[in-house]
Amino acid sequence: MSVRLARASATVGLLLAVFVVALDGTIMATALPRIAAELGALQYYVWVTTGYLVTSTVVQPIAGKLGDLVGRRSVVVTGLVGFMIASVLAGLSQTTAELVVLRAIQGLFGGVLFAVPFAAVADLYAIENRVRVQGLFAAAGGLAAITGPILGGWITDELGWRWIFYLNVPVGILGLCLVLPFLQESEHRGRWRDLDLVGSGTLVAGVAPLLVGLSLGGGSGWTPAPIAMLVAGALLLVVFFVFERGAGSPVVPPSLFTDRVFAIAIVIAAFSGVGLYGVTFFLALLYQAVLSTTATGSGASLVPMMLALAVAAPLSGQLLVRMRHYRFVATAGLFAMAISCALLARANPATPVINVTAEVVLLGAGMGLTWPISTAVIQAAMPMNIMGVATSQVTFWRSLGGTAGEVAMGAIFAQRMPAAVGERISALHLQPEVVATFMRGGSGQDVGTVLDPVRLGSLRADLPASLQPQFDQAVVAIRLAFASALGDLFLLTALLLAVPIVASLLLPEVPLRGRSALAASPSA
Repeated sequence: MSVRLARASATVGLLLAVFVVALDGTIMATALPRIAAELGALQYYVWVTTGYLVTSTVVQPIAGKLGDLVGRRSVVVTGLVGFMIASVLAGLSQTTAELVVLRAIQGLFGGVLFAVPFAAVADLYAIENRVRVQGLFAAAGGLAAITGPILGGWITDELGWRWIFYLNVPVGILGLCLVLPFLQESEHRGRWRDLDLVGSGTLVAGVAPLLVGLSLGGGSGWTPAPIAMLVAGALLLVVFFVFERGAGSPVVPPSLFTDRVFAIAIVIAAFSGVGLYGVTFFLALLYQAVLSTTATGSGASLVPMMLALAVAAPLSGQLLVRMRHYRFVATAGLFAMAISCALLARANPATPVINVTAEVVLLGAGMGLTWPISTAVIQAAMPMNIMGVATSQVTFWRSLGGTAGEVAMGAIFAQRMPAAVGERISALHLQPEVVATFMRGGSGQDVGTVLDPVRLGSLRADLPASLQPQFDQAVVAIRLAFASALGDLFLLTALLLAVPIVASLLLPEVPLRGRSALAASPSA
């Protein structure tokens, strides 16, 4: 077999590894209600996703370091095998508690596969070709986002939710069959036992309560428990960085953050993660609560955005190596995201769906243009002996920024909605019977009724004919309140994206052609 064909086969294997993990993250959304109904213990429902999120995020820097120590091929193979075994066991779960634990274990291996394949590309290609290939990996994530919810719904209805986990096995086996024979082991100078266990433990002890605290605070309110977790996590991360300064082989060398290329690329990754995950999370709510589309329709409306991402990401890889001042590719992508968010902030019940769809297409295109830049410049600037550590930081900070953004936006939305609803309902001077339909206890806790067309029609039919016009007015008022609260979030995101836009203009442009021109960088 030719070298070119072997390289292509290894690349497809790595793409499948990334795809199966990305698919697992999106395919679960449509299956979770059925899982909760069958296994019970609804109070643990959120932990099926939260546990996976926490473990997959905290393991990424450690996986990157292991790839540098023992070779990326070994780590990818271990991740694939572990992910498939955990998937089968998760599919066999008999209780929600079992599923939560097994999903957390699955997340450990998922985090490995989300971090290391991006670095493994550096072992296969020179930098100018590597940048183009990285765009394909971003496109794989977009494809998973498109197919996941649709495939998840079909599998849940036709085969049962357990097959969502079993599906990972054939995809994983195919990836393994390509990675094992065709991906050569990367150069390495260590062993598994050389991993900085104290640093790794401190990192996990700091990031895990930080993520759990953010998730709990955003979902259940900022009680003392999540606040204490945030404080504890922040303090432990300070301890981690202090310890790493004196470590012989640190998990994350603190000197990395003094490198201007690395620091600015991480800022771009983290803040673009807010737009990528935070805004996307609320788009379905915009379609359903403001534009009156069905749940199925809102899901279908997001497909053009992901298609735009899947097309723009490979295009970004091509532009990065062809443009003299390639940092403007990131600037253009981030600016497109900001403009899209500003336009989405103006959406209201009278806005045509096609207009909003055009705006989310612009958002997806901006995401696609932006996604490859951080990985590309970091891989161009960092020496091979810390390629795994440096590359894993991109996925780590993008995930952390997305999680923080999603939680912060959720908290703002939860605080903003009751007041917005109360103001608009009060201004209509409706009959008490109509107000009581939506404003249980005066708190606006039933405004989610507008998301359920069947219940909405039933409640309207229960009212006297003379009050039904007022009911319609109340529905419009609540949709306007949703539009106002969501508009604040989108506008805030547009303002936050000014930070990475400025950062992209300050990004030093290291050569993206040939390893000989690499800049001097911190070492492990």
